[in-house]
Amino acid sequence: MSAKPPVTGKPTWSKLHVRDDRGRQVEVNFGLADTLGIGRDPTNVICLEDRDISRNHARIVWNGERLYVEDLGSYNGVRVNGTRIRERTEIDHNDRIEIGAYLMWLEPPERGQFNAPTVRLEKPDGLD
Repeated sequence: MSAKPPVTGKPTWSKLHVRDDRGRQVEVNFGLADTLGIGRDPTNVICLEDRDISRNHARIVWNGERLYVEDLGSYNGVRVNGTRIRERTEIDHNDRIEIGAYLMWLEPPERGQFNAPTVRLEKPDGLD
């Protein structure tokens, strides 16, 4: 396995796509924030309202050179490209992140915009 070269300046991402198991999709524009929280708690930038998602399930972290996803000790875990992660894992726009019934991927900044809204995705009633 080869190491990816470090990125300097702006990160190579700016938009996170989130799709649920019913095909509904949202795009989250965000900037150069160090951390993007994901979970059921409404304080997360990505709020996923599903009982299989922990309150603070995961986070995406930019360390100034590389982008990572971390599982924050959730019961159901985080998968990157189909493999459950056990530690901070480097990601880029070619990777697929799975949290519960949600699929996420990054879009390169050429097409994205920079800002940081909070997004809430609700699981339809009766789907468990």
